[in-house]
Amino acid sequence: MDSWQVTEDTNKVIDRYGDRIARALSVTPRWEDPLGCGSWGCTYPTNEEGLVVKLTFDATEGPVCYALMKTALDKNLDGLCRVESTWRLPMAAKATSYGAPEAYVILREDVQPIEGSEYDQIERLDEMTPALSAINEYKMLAEDFVWKEHDMGTTQHQLRFAAQQLNGYNEFRDLHVALLKCMDRGITLVDTHWGNLGMRKYDWGAQAPKTVRWSDGLEAPPAVLFDYGVSQPPSGVRVPNLPRMLRKNETVPVLP
Repeated sequence: MDSWQVTEDTNKVIDRYGDRIARALSVTPRWEDPLGCGSWGCTYPTNEEGLVVKLTFDATEGPVCYALMKTALDKNLDGLCRVESTWRLPMAAKATSYGAPEAYVILREDVQPIEGSEYDQIERLDEMTPALSAINEYKMLAEDFVWKEHDMGTTQHQLRFAAQQLNGYNEFRDLHVALLKCMDRGITLVDTHWGNLGMRKYDWGAQAPKTVRWSDGLEAPPAVLFDYGVSQPPSGVRVPNLPRMLRKNETVPVLP
């Protein structure tokens, strides 16, 4: 789905539910100033420093965010972006131009995306080739794991082994712990590509985020995963095998 189409669909949601979303989240989203749009949704700043709102049509993102909130894994694992609130939008909001089966609004921590930032330089990426190969290997195996409709292909043991390899890179060490701890609780995180990784901008209280030495020698905060969805781009909308992502899939509450 082109980002312009996603923007058009999210604007329809904002026109109909913008006020209700603001009341439910207890923040004022700056709908007129989106931070960016991807294949499935758009992210917006708010009047609260450190918090952003995401509107998403990804059928997996809402349930995974809700599961992380319910288990408090996002609050206790440094490799994950923190989620403050998750609501499912009413059925009428799902009448998108490409027939997305679900729609959600998520209030989450504001992080600095690595892609497109001052840290996203080709000379850096060349030096990070082993680390990027390891994170991509995990992503490919995780996709294989959740998209298989039968118990074939990648096993969770293989997936855990791939996650453990990230421990060898300072920038991904927190993420490695998060991926394994989430698997222990029945939550499989999948889409760890470069565009879904960021750096923490804020910490709880006034404490500045910690920094580590990345593979290229840069001192910077370690990587955090901030996008938890994994639906296939809508060429005929397909959702992965959600039970393989969430052992316990609770219904996300509807926006009041």
